[in-house]
Amino acid sequence: MRYFVDMDGTLAVYPSTKEAWWEVKGIFKFLTPQDKVIKAVKRLIENGHEVFILSAYNPDFAFALDEKNHWLDEHLPEVDLAHRIYTRVGESKVAAVPGGLKATDVLLDDYNKNLETWHNAGGKGIKLLNGLNNRNTWNGAAVRANGTIKEIEQTLINFNTI
Repeated sequence: MRYFVDMDGTLAVYPSTKEAWWEVKGIFKFLTPQDKVIKAVKRLIENGHEVFILSAYNPDFAFALDEKNHWLDEHLPEVDLAHRIYTRVGESKVAAVPGGLKATDVLLDDYNKNLETWHNAGGKGIKLLNGLNNRNTWNGAAVRANGTIKEIEQTLINFNTI
């Protein structure tokens, strides 16, 4: 059983500005953590579940990868470099899954397109409702970022046993 967790908007609070915030050097280092989501992910790891971070970046801004790794080192050091996967913005996250996508692989993401692609490829998707993306056209499972740590963790675990 493997869990893939998006970073921007899922593990970290997505800036609410409409500006091109991802172009600002230093922005990824200082994103506010979604503490409850991070704690739920840590519990998954503590209970022996394999967790990958699966995050997109814009290759035109080379600093993004270093900053994302710095952020993860600070907030989720339990996820080693081998379990951090970065795709280019616009590329399918499915294609980056080590060994190919399995029916039991779960993606926690705030972006419908990623979830739909994942689901259509045979995986299981859970939308993180983070207050910015609640215009929910996603008809699958969802969990609120402001839920309890236990609710987030149990949604991830229970969903994978269906």
